[in-house]
Amino acid sequence: AEKLDAIAARRKRTLVAHDGRGLLRGVSVRRRDRVVAEGWRRGLKLLGCGPAGEVSRLRLVFLADTLAREIDDFARVFEETLAAVEAD
Repeated sequence: AEKLDAIAARRKRTLVAHDGRGLLRGVSVRRRDRVVAEGWRRGLKLLGCGPAGEVSRLRLVFLADTLAREIDDFARVFEETLAAVEAD
């Protein structure tokens, strides 16, 4: 959650909100299809959930044995993904 808070503060145009518990997070983004496509291009396995719209949801699911280093790697690549979408 802290990593997503920091990303949201820097990527307000794309990352609208996030919530969840533990390693299951819901993320609301603009341009979801573009975020998903760019994430896959960068190695993130992102899938949308719920109806598409101006702001749409992604679900982030991490395994129970996820390492802090893996969360850091995800956060770095996810923010790079959002930056690339914003640059379009």
